[in-house]
Amino acid sequence: MELQLNEELVFRNIKAGSDKEVLAFLANELYQRGYVKEDYIEAIQLRESEYPTGLPSTQPGVAIPHANFDLVNQTTLAIATLETAVGFRNMEDNQVILPTKIVIMMAIGEPHGQVEMLQKIVEASRRFAALVEPEKDPYDFWLDNYEEGTTQEFCDKF
Repeated sequence: MELQLNEELVFRNIKAGSDKEVLAFLANELYQRGYVKEDYIEAIQLRESEYPTGLPSTQPGVAIPHANFDLVNQTTLAIATLETAVGFRNMEDNQVILPTKIVIMMAIGEPHGQVEMLQKIVEASRRFAALVEPEKDPYDFWLDNYEEGTTQEFCDKF
């Protein structure tokens, strides 16, 4: 699967009061830039309510929301770090709320591409979470360690 990461889709220290706000923000950014269809904005909220995407990992917490491939114009990821953690329901136990500071929204335009990308992101986020100090913004970590590189090069490290 071909994935082009775009620096314009990395958002740092977003202020949000809830998971719904973060989802709306990222989905709208994807839509405004032509990566997804308008229906993606509502579909991402619906899917998150039915199938939560909070990863049961170490801090900083990570969520990986996504919606149907047929709503995607171009495969990409939109990534946000949050100023303050918001609660995302645990994908393994939806009764558990996880404090989440990193949201990686997948816009995958291939029918089975989400599973492949999900596996890569889960593995990368676990490695990344193990490296980031809890009090440090994840994007600052990236800048400190890979300031000469691009987002693609950073992701390739994982």
